[in-house]
Amino acid sequence: MLLPRRSFNGRTPAVTSSGSSRLRLTVNPELQEQVNLLSVAQLENLAEALLDFSNEADLVTWLDENSNQLD
Repeated sequence: MLLPRRSFNGRTPAVTSSGSSRLRLTVNPELQEQVNLLSVAQLENLAEALLDFSNEADLVTWLDENSNQLD
């Protein structure tokens, strides 16, 4: 089952389906690097916050507000 595609900054993200209901999106390398630098606690917070994101700007805002916080 393919899920509806959402547009991020005018681009259609790469979406794959492997028979599950998971949505896989491609983010730009700069954002991916910022996520890779997060602590485990920050990643746990991000995982919860992702449920409320509707676009890439939500991720950018979250990273701006949370990536420099000490855990």
